[in-house]
Amino acid sequence: MTSLYLGRLQAAKMHLVARGVVFADGLSDSEIQTVEAKFSFSFPPDLKMFLRWGLPIGTRFPDWRDPDEYVYDRLRWPTEGICFDIRNRVFWWPSWGDRPQNDQEAIELATARLSLLPPLIPIYGHSYLPSEPSAEENPVFSIHQADVIHRG
Repeated sequence: MTSLYLGRLQAAKMHLVARGVVFADGLSDSEIQTVEAKFSFSFPPDLKMFLRWGLPIGTRFPDWRDPDEYVYDRLRWPTEGICFDIRNRVFWWPSWGDRPQNDQEAIELATARLSLLPPLIPIYGHSYLPSEPSAEENPVFSIHQADVIHRG
């Protein structure tokens, strides 16, 4: 990583601290490897570096050191939200083909298709970072049901 990029990460942390976010000690390499193995994804390099500097603590931040039900809920949230919209017949992705008339079949097909995508990593509330590509500056998405907004 360039020193300019490292400066951006430090600025992001200082921005959060200025807004009252508390940080615990950063995750060790061993802790990062444990999380990645447990959840079957890899943190992109910039998020990994950020989490090494400090672990943000708060009700809407995932606690990667001691994952609780909130972390598991956030990991399921995108798929569950899309399935909610499918069940209510307000969303269907055209590339999946014709929507089955039976809601349960539609949800099973959507869930199978979504499981082929790279995992989304919760970073705060309903904000997510894609786990792939494993590159710096992946986009941040706000996800609520089938509404996906590019945040930065």
